[in-house]
Amino acid sequence: MKPINPKKSKVFSFLIGLIYGYRTADMELKVMPLEEFDPNNHEGFDVYFLDKKSDRVSKNEPIEEPSHIVAIFEDFEAKKVRLYIYKS
Repeated sequence: MKPINPKKSKVFSFLIGLIYGYRTADMELKVMPLEEFDPNNHEGFDVYFLDKKSDRVSKNEPIEEPSHIVAIFEDFEAKKVRLYIYKS
């Protein structure tokens, strides 16, 4: 297996950080096509826009052509993390 070097890519580092940071949390995960993203469905969420080509991560500020959009909501009442990943 090829070794992983997360220092080469901000996008990859961000995704690895999500996995590591929420590794013990009760999680609701949904992966959907990028075309289905609607910001109105994620009010109150932290929304991250990722672009693999330019190696850019932007929080709550849309970018030109994102390759992924990640919406995260830590629901303290339900004790659950809601994670939505939209990918092209």
